[in-house]
Amino acid sequence: SGEWVWFVDSDDVIDLHSISLARNSGWPNVEVIAWEFEHPHPGVACTIPSGFHEVEDRPAPPTAMETLPAKWFAMDFVRRTALRFPEYCLYEATPIEAFVLPLLLNRYFKSDFRAYRAIAGPSVTRGARQNPRHFDRLQTIALGRAFAHKAKLEPAARAEFDVAFIRLFLWYSVKPSKVPGRSWLTAMRVMRQYRDEAARFAITIDPLDVYPGGARSHLVAWLLWKLSRLMPSQHAYFDRLRQGSWDRPIEWTPPEIPERWRTS
Repeated sequence: SGEWVWFVDSDDVIDLHSISLARNSGWPNVEVIAWEFEHPHPGVACTIPSGFHEVEDRPAPPTAMETLPAKWFAMDFVRRTALRFPEYCLYEATPIEAFVLPLLLNRYFKSDFRAYRAIAGPSVTRGARQNPRHFDRLQTIALGRAFAHKAKLEPAARAEFDVAFIRLFLWYSVKPSKVPGRSWLTAMRVMRQYRDEAARFAITIDPLDVYPGGARSHLVAWLLWKLSRLMPSQHAYFDRLRQGSWDRPIEWTPPEIPERWRTS
């Protein structure tokens, strides 16, 4: 019933001073307010310049909408676009922030006020023994990229979506140790799955060119990437994980792609 909706993680911290700030700010009419945030992981930061932004001849960059819990959504925007999260999965926010929002937005505002602080505490997606539902991200991210794949994008904008897909699907999903072990097999399984998805979306960027780690881990990633080519398809393996975790498919009705980005 409110003018804005805020989707937050239950274990993070929000600053409610943002409410009075937004009420008294006189900011322009926008669909999303992006707040400044604090994140415990190095390199995770807001890349949006402060102020009002209007989408014109290309979508908002995928990185602009990352860390969705640090965003306010105008309720009329949510209703107009019929925007919904995928259900029966983890990482349900990732396809929305990286692939859907950039194509739906027309106007958004970046505030310098730090309204959100993420905390990397215990989680169903973190820990020494990786929960099988961790790999829900492979399906949800592919759903998001499939949505953006239907849009008419210039090469530079398409490359931004491709890099986001590589980073989220591949490099944020695999954490191989620097010495051989079970994590190497898991990493190669994800890499083999990525090869099939990259072919489906006609991604030609070398994923090693956008590897985010250091030199030593890059060498391990390079070795596992080469070895993954020798593996058979991993679709059945990840389907079994999904079946054992949820015993039902992901449910999601994607919104309509705005007319300006439609291919026909």
